[in-house]
Amino acid sequence: MLIAVLVLIGVVACSHEPPAYESTYTGPNTTPAPPAVEVASVAVIGDSYSEQGPVPFPRLAGDTLTKEGLPVKITNGSVSGSGYVNPGVRRTRLGERIPRIVKANDAVVVFIGSRNDRTFPAAEIASATSEAYVAAKQIAPNARLLVIGPIWPEGNPPDGVLQARDVVRDQAIAAGATFVDPIAEAWLVGDPALLKPDGVHPNEAGNQYLAAKFAPLLRSVLEVNG
Repeated sequence: MLIAVLVLIGVVACSHEPPAYESTYTGPNTTPAPPAVEVASVAVIGDSYSEQGPVPFPRLAGDTLTKEGLPVKITNGSVSGSGYVNPGVRRTRLGERIPRIVKANDAVVVFIGSRNDRTFPAAEIASATSEAYVAAKQIAPNARLLVIGPIWPEGNPPDGVLQARDVVRDQAIAAGATFVDPIAEAWLVGDPALLKPDGVHPNEAGNQYLAAKFAPLLRSVLEVNG
């Protein structure tokens, strides 16, 4: 009798199954990767105002837009002393830098200037600006043009500067570009703290000021371009 009871207990004990094991493996990760963010390529061709400083204002503006979620790569081909007609001391005009600076995939091509053309006839400036805008579009047909006129921090610009501004404006509009007039908007005017001791060119604070002007303009053109 005792043996039978022990055998029965053993059978019951052996028939008790361990708890089921529940796997935590959920298979390969099927979460889709976030889409790659396209970096907008922007070419800048200008005079001393977009070349001056340890970090010129176009690059500062590009860094700002990138931090705000609109990645931008700036290729800056600006050279002090140059204009659309005036080659300056480094013997290079704005239009002559287009083949080296502008790329086929550029989203925006920016021209800045130039006060350095103030002594040249209007007809020469008109011809040079028109040729520059056409050349840029030939290389980058899908790019939008952003044209920023001459910058004159001294206030009360002379007639030659106003003439250069008017010609650049008219040719920019004819080319379908977005035109910005720093003279009418008084960029850098009336604040010596933004300028180098020469009273003409931007210091670091001036470059920050110009970047704050330029960044929203560039964003607006990029957003129109998709």
